[in-house]
Amino acid sequence: LIPTSHWIDRGFDANYDLGMTKFLIMIKHVTCELRNGTCRENIYLGSGFGANDSVLLRHDDAFLPHWQEFSNALQLYRNPEASHRFSIGNMQLTSSVMSVLTPSMRDNPIKSFTLSNNVFANAGEGIEFAIEIIQSNQKLNDFYWANNSIESIGDVNRLVDVIISHPTIEVVGLLNCFGEIVNGYSIMLSLISSNKQFLRIDLESNNLRTDGGTEMSDFLATNPPLRELWLMNNHLDDNDAVLIARALKQNTN
Repeated sequence: LIPTSHWIDRGFDANYDLGMTKFLIMIKHVTCELRNGTCRENIYLGSGFGANDSVLLRHDDAFLPHWQEFSNALQLYRNPEASHRFSIGNMQLTSSVMSVLTPSMRDNPIKSFTLSNNVFANAGEGIEFAIEIIQSNQKLNDFYWANNSIESIGDVNRLVDVIISHPTIEVVGLLNCFGEIVNGYSIMLSLISSNKQFLRIDLESNNLRTDGGTEMSDFLATNPPLRELWLMNNHLDDNDAVLIARALKQNTN
């Protein structure tokens, strides 16, 4: 482990040191499991398990050997029955870290991939990282991008296009990431008009407003395979609620 003095000397407090220690223990444990051929299904690397109980772990070059060991172990782990649910949370992901992770995550048996509460030096680099992993894992079922700001409409559209064109993704979550740059309703329309049979769409906290549009309620009234639609903390009004309620009367899914 990296000694406490390493973080204290850099101005971090004891809580940060604790979060860092937990992360290092976690990544070492998962790496050992991979090397022993007994890796768990759920692989989470980060600080805590949510935005409220965690500290953001800033990048430090002292991390790189740990990321490299994990990446090597994941790349060598070849179990035909393996199926990983891979999440990275509350981490600053630099280009150096993502370049270490990408080769091992490419063409791996990853069925779920989540990036949550992360910070990127350049948001576009984070999008490219996500796109690379999505496109290279043809059995991916779930993708979540949560609380990671996206800085351009072009990045949003590229990510959504890749999700739509993926052959097996059925669950998509894009949560609290658009800010004011784009109305989440336009992303909703891209997803539901693609003829892709999603089972769950989560667009919480995304500046979503219909401005009187009925496309979403019209879609729900067709009784699509969609089972879950999460729209909390957006800008829907009473008229939207009435239209959605009427549509759900005709929806059995």
